[in-house]
Amino acid sequence: MTFEMTVPAAPIVEPVGISPVDKLTKQMEDLKLAHTEFLHSMNITTNNNPSASQVMCELRCFFCDSVNHRLGLHNCPEVKACINEGLVAYTPQGRLARSDGSDLPHVFGSEGGIAKILRDQRGTSSQMKGKGREPS
Repeated sequence: MTFEMTVPAAPIVEPVGISPVDKLTKQMEDLKLAHTEFLHSMNITTNNNPSASQVMCELRCFFCDSVNHRLGLHNCPEVKACINEGLVAYTPQGRLARSDGSDLPHVFGSEGGIAKILRDQRGTSSQMKGKGREPS
């Protein structure tokens, strides 16, 4: 014969004056706050329309800083333009690099993306050509 010892559970005592609806409302507010903080930590913004449950994540092209085309270098119109301008080229390994084969600049949060940086650098280098030489 085996004996099991059980301990009576403590009764759950609800605070006086808080209705189940109020309690549920508070839980929902806490959940909404936690969800907003999570989205903020992931750099995701929600639509300001309170009835919309759709979450939007703004994905930008790192090459041109646009949200107006599908992501991927082969989808970016600025890649094609920069190739035509002689700023970039694909290496034999299929990697996009500067036309001299050097790495593309690293750009984080820059307006215009890599395309703008490359064009700005081209403009600066063409202005510097001939500088420092003595006039003949």
